[in-house]
Amino acid sequence: MNGSFKLKMMVSLVTTGLAVAFAGQAPQSKSQDDAGVREAIRFERAKAAADARQARIEAGRASKPAENPSADKQKTSKQESSVQDAIRFERAKDAADARQARSEAKSNGTQVVASSKKRQ
Repeated sequence: MNGSFKLKMMVSLVTTGLAVAFAGQAPQSKSQDDAGVREAIRFERAKAAADARQARIEAGRASKPAENPSADKQKTSKQESSVQDAIRFERAKDAADARQARSEAKSNGTQVVASSKKRQ
């Protein structure tokens, strides 16, 4: 009887120890699960917000009104003026190059032949 009592006590102590050990781990595991769930929820909310933002951007692009004809005329006149500006710039650059060549020729003692480019 004394042997069975010791065995029962030993089993009860081991069982109690295991119960205490697992009880201590259960809240920690639960807190890790809670943190994982919170992180997943945060991720899904961020993803939903990004999707909504992208939808708003695409909706804004699709709903832009067609340009009116007067805007097309203004755009064309701006393009023409920029072409005229480019032509003026090229002419000024050519004139500056010609002046530079004449100046260098004068300092070297040589003669510069004038170009026969037709200007428009």
